[in-house]
Amino acid sequence: MNRRERKHMEKELELQKHYKTLSREKKWEKMRSNQENGRRMMMERKQDIEIAQQKVADQKESNIIEDVAEEIVQKKNIPMIDAMVEAQLKYKI
Repeated sequence: MNRRERKHMEKELELQKHYKTLSREKKWEKMRSNQENGRRMMMERKQDIEIAQQKVADQKESNIIEDVAEEIVQKKNIPMIDAMVEAQLKYKI
């Protein structure tokens, strides 16, 4: 929901009138809870981004190992499983 949609919804629900009637303590508590929720959502988003980046890096690494294994299979005429093990050892060095 963008800013315009949120303002329109608040107007329809007459939330601005409600917010004006709140005491100072309740206004501050509302702001504090909004900040906490924002921080929590930001941390969750950071974690999601880190997980996605790690997944991409892992996929890239496995593609490289697979390509090296295919080259080893062609050169040495050995089974793919043995070539994968050899490619992993070669890649980690």
